[in-house]
Amino acid sequence: MVIIMAQKIHDACPAKPWRSGGFTFIELIVVIAIILVLSVGVLVNYNSYTDRERVRQSGLTIKSDLRLVVSKVNSGVKSATCTTLVSYGVTFTSICSDGRSCYTITPYCSTNSDEPMTVYLPKEIHFQSADQTIRFLPLSAGTDLTTDAVITLRGISTPDYVISISPSGMISDY
Repeated sequence: MVIIMAQKIHDACPAKPWRSGGFTFIELIVVIAIILVLSVGVLVNYNSYTDRERVRQSGLTIKSDLRLVVSKVNSGVKSATCTTLVSYGVTFTSICSDGRSCYTITPYCSTNSDEPMTVYLPKEIHFQSADQTIRFLPLSAGTDLTTDAVITLRGISTPDYVISISPSGMISDY
């Protein structure tokens, strides 16, 4: 008796084909929207991470180059045309010839100055501080600075990377 009643109810209400085993269009749109929102969040975080790392890597390269300059000046490394090494100069320039920030390393001799080496920063990174030159003196004499020099790197939308150079020639970041 119960089976006959169930059969009559089933026959009276035909099955709805759009509910027979798939998703509705609205359900698919909601799932796609959620996936898109999550994808955009991941992409934004990844771009922020790469910008931050680009600034950090540029700062680490500058610190490495400055430490190389300190090593060279303390060791007395000079070219064959140089008779007496006076100092090494590092000039930080906010805007170089092609619109990018750069720094130039120049060995100074008693008779002349050797060929400078210019290093360009990536296009998105700039020196925030004013243009300045720091001279590193030989025989562990430090620099020509009277107070700490602060070199600030800034990216598009990232925290600054700050390098400090003390009058004694110590290079650090904070």
